[in-house]
Amino acid sequence: MQKAINKFCGFLEQIQLRQQSGTTEADMVAEAKRMYHVIQKKHFTFDTCWDILHRSCKWDEFRTQSKKSTQHAYPCSNPPTGESDAFQSNQNNVLHEEPSNPSTRPIGTKAAKEKLKNQTTHDSRFDEMAANQSKLVEVLSTISARTIERDEQKAIDRNQKAAERRRRAKDREEQLKLLSMMNEREQRNEDHKIMSMDMTNLNPMQRAYYEDLQRQILFRTTNRLP
Repeated sequence: MQKAINKFCGFLEQIQLRQQSGTTEADMVAEAKRMYHVIQKKHFTFDTCWDILHRSCKWDEFRTQSKKSTQHAYPCSNPPTGESDAFQSNQNNVLHEEPSNPSTRPIGTKAAKEKLKNQTTHDSRFDEMAANQSKLVEVLSTISARTIERDEQKAIDRNQKAAERRRRAKDREEQLKLLSMMNEREQRNEDHKIMSMDMTNLNPMQRAYYEDLQRQILFRTTNRLP
């Protein structure tokens, strides 16, 4: 991914250096994608990463400095790039050759040094740009990793909370079951006392009351049986 973004940025930088009047940023990006496809023989597929990179303030500042430096290094013409020439050749299917001039004077030592210096400056800027892109890609990777880690932790927390809810529900169910058993045992004890009561010394009203309770107990017990 980093290598592909570096290549794409290099193509975009070349297009920006020969920017024509009326050309928008979107036009230059589209042209860089076409150049990438022609030269790399595949489509540029990291649009999301590029969108984040080129919206960065540090990236805009570096791109402006790199553009000024390159324009200073080549004030009268675009910097020579083999990939740009290859793109133009594929676009037009025409090989443009400059006519040879036997009378052209060889380049002087001072001019050669200046040319080498300018080329070195351009290469240094390109390397710096690539390094900055590498750092931004690293930041994006870190953010992505943290997002995945955060989502995984959220999933773990949800599972733990769900397990805790199930445990509490099971505890409540067991408590209710135990309470029901205790109430049933207490009811049996009370029923046993009533059914075993000696009514010899009771007056008629008391006898009638307990006899009615005994009938209720008998009815309830009978209906409870399978």
